[in-house]
Amino acid sequence: MESEPTALASRAVASRRESLWVSYKRLWRTLVSLYRS
Repeated sequence: MESEPTALASRAVASRRESLWVSYKRLWRTLVSLYRS
């Protein structure tokens, strides 16, 4: 198996972006629920 640092880096960036998106959606959902109540 050959190691590809570029693929590893892109995967790390993608996972970080996904976690950021999940936290953003969670924050948005909290704001919406607060606004509705």
